[in-house]
Amino acid sequence: MIHLVSPDREETTHDRPPRDGATPAAAVIDRLAQASDEIRVVAGNLLWMHDIADHNDLYRAGGALRALTGAVEEILGHLALAAGHYSRHNQLRDDSGANPVDRLSEAVGQLLLAQAHYRNAYPAVSAYHSAISHIGLASNGQP
Repeated sequence: MIHLVSPDREETTHDRPPRDGATPAAAVIDRLAQASDEIRVVAGNLLWMHDIADHNDLYRAGGALRALTGAVEEILGHLALAAGHYSRHNQLRDDSGANPVDRLSEAVGQLLLAQAHYRNAYPAVSAYHSAISHIGLASNGQP
């Protein structure tokens, strides 16, 4: 068994060790699936209501987007690591005649750029979720 600690410090246990550190923790994949399901429900509600939001949907969307942003950022890092090691275990070719190692390096760079964007988006999404959690509906017109 191997113990991994994700960036949010949730400890997970795996029976199989990751190859080259490129295998995402099971907890990250679970968070991604749960957040995706939640976003699908909230987006469906917003579309059904023609973009008139229910407060619960705004809050749920914030939590789901925060989880989704964090999970995608982590998975992008694992994918970049796996792609970076891809040429070590495989003989590559490029169908357009370009240098496949250079193209793979460029692809890894794009994954790392996407990961940086998700990492930079996380504080804003988290701040939205925090802010919306302090907002409620006034009763009888009174704040």
